[in-house]
Amino acid sequence: MVNTNAIKEVDWLAHGEGLSNIAFVASWQTGDVQSAVDLLVDTERASKAGLLARTYAPSRVVKAFSAWHGELDKKGWAKVGALIGDPLRGEERELF
Repeated sequence: MVNTNAIKEVDWLAHGEGLSNIAFVASWQTGDVQSAVDLLVDTERASKAGLLARTYAPSRVVKAFSAWHGELDKKGWAKVGALIGDPLRGEERELF
């Protein structure tokens, strides 16, 4: 039997200590996919967040893909960002 409350406490403690990998696994284990996506965005792993959101958390797609485009722009890779689908662009909305 899984003790969900204990895993949630591990998640909370890991967040506080900056242990993002442990926090991610704890969120995933408890089924809190939205929190896992938000954690990936907050730790500048937006590409992973975008793919996770696209598959498991549609309500977080816009946030994740916007962050992904922002990360690429900061690195000077705006052209690469333009090649990635965008849920806010009219002609690409049906892809999401």
